[in-house]
Amino acid sequence: EKLSTNKIIEAAHKEGQQRGLAPLTIVVLDSGAHLKALSRADGASLMRPQIAIAKAWGAIGLGVHFYPRGWGVPGSGSGPNLA
Repeated sequence: EKLSTNKIIEAAHKEGQQRGLAPLTIVVLDSGAHLKALSRADGASLMRPQIAIAKAWGAIGLGVHFYPRGWGVPGSGSGPNLA
């Protein structure tokens, strides 16, 4: 089952709140590194969208994919999964 963009964003924001992190900006890119969605939490710093996009783009370029824990994705919960 493919994960929806909205589910990914919701799970990432929830995880950040549970960990007590500063407000996050979440980006979702497709396999070609094209922006599918961006969600900036209230209070996230001004440059966060650009930083988040650059980090996600770099991860895809290295073949690294991140999955929320507990979503039934092989290897989820142990950090990044190599594609």
